[in-house]
Amino acid sequence: MTRHQISIALIVSCAMFINALSQTTLGTALPSIAQDFGIAPLRLSIAVTAEYLTLAVFMPMSGWLADRFGARPVFFAALVVYMLATVGCALSVNLEMLVSFRALQGVGGAMLIPVSRLVLLKVTSREQLVQAMTWVTIPALTGTVMGPPVAGLLVTYASWPAIFWAYIPVCLALLALAAWKLPDFREESAPPFDWTGFAYSGLGIAALLLGLDRLAHAAREVWPPLVYLGAAAVLLTLYTRHARRAEAPIIDLRLLEVPAYRIALIGGLIFRSAQATMPFLLPILFQSVFGWSALTSGGLTFASAIGALSVKFAAPMVLRIAGFRGVLLVNGVLAAASIIGCAFFDPQTPHIVIMTVLFLGGWFRSLQYTALNVLTFADLGQRDISRATGVSSMLQRLGQAFGVGLAALVTLILSGGSGQTPDAAHFLWAFVFFGLWTLLAQIIFVQLDPMDGASARPRRALRS
Repeated sequence: MTRHQISIALIVSCAMFINALSQTTLGTALPSIAQDFGIAPLRLSIAVTAEYLTLAVFMPMSGWLADRFGARPVFFAALVVYMLATVGCALSVNLEMLVSFRALQGVGGAMLIPVSRLVLLKVTSREQLVQAMTWVTIPALTGTVMGPPVAGLLVTYASWPAIFWAYIPVCLALLALAAWKLPDFREESAPPFDWTGFAYSGLGIAALLLGLDRLAHAAREVWPPLVYLGAAAVLLTLYTRHARRAEAPIIDLRLLEVPAYRIALIGGLIFRSAQATMPFLLPILFQSVFGWSALTSGGLTFASAIGALSVKFAAPMVLRIAGFRGVLLVNGVLAAASIIGCAFFDPQTPHIVIMTVLFLGGWFRSLQYTALNVLTFADLGQRDISRATGVSSMLQRLGQAFGVGLAALVTLILSGGSGQTPDAAHFLWAFVFFGLWTLLAQIIFVQLDPMDGASARPRRALRS
């Protein structure tokens, strides 16, 4: 890769670094936030999914906005919105205020990663794709590694708002780096924006996630969340009909006709939804059930990030030897086993055992993500990349939001619907459930070509 390509990869990785901090630090701070707000920790699932919700709704716009107005101004505007929302999160005094600013964070974040990644894809050849993804993910995973222990330190020795103030210097550094190196790509003839499709898909996704969250905290009033879920079904059905007729739909379902893209998106959606439950459930288990400090919780869960970081050096070789199909099938089973392994944690479990299980889980999860990220774009033409980038990013966040909402719902059901923090036995069965949920993705991945798992283009990329 050239120095210019490495600079663009660094900008993408910084955006992903901020995103990783946002996800991993908040999970560690959830029990402390719940205590300050006087609510049960599981109720804070909406604070996690609020950002994912707006990320999922607005990400499909990112490719069109970059094509229409230019990648550089869209990136700068998104970063300013993100910083202002972060300040609002730090100043929040109740759940409603925190959720509102977390949603605004999602609006800014919805443009940061897709737009910067779009620039990287435009300056990187297929043969350099795996190498570029390595440059992107290794610095970004540093944020995942730092998040839990840093959040534990800040929550234990300062207060939970400090985790949001810590983002601001990173955002300012990214602003300076983008002003120096980020080029301004735009399309000469961007198609008109699909406002009808945006309304159907955005409202449908929002209704789906809000319905799932309300269902998790509905107690005996199940009709309001069922109304949300019914509205989601109608709106998403309407969007499907609209997308088949529109010339340039915001979420182009015709891209799903490309086998590798379809398998990577659908299988990845299931896999990511299961894996997203871990950063949400583990801090609550360790702090609210086991009674451990935020520092201890963060110190343990960071082992997962260390595992995710370490696999990046081996990922190209593993994919070249085993192929996409072999990695996605076998590694997916191992990732499921690592979640089920968490079901056997108790306060007497040695910390080294917990860290080993989480390290292996992070290793398997990261290898799966690397294979999915490469497979997603492997068979797409250059003109499809803008649309595919926004759609794939949206579905990734949708899977994460769905996973967190489902985690709150499953745990609530297992605890008898009391609304209070479940005990260790309830978490045990929740981890078993999500381990089995991970295995559902293997039904999708088995459709890959047994010879390699994709077309000749990914094979050339892996050989480079």
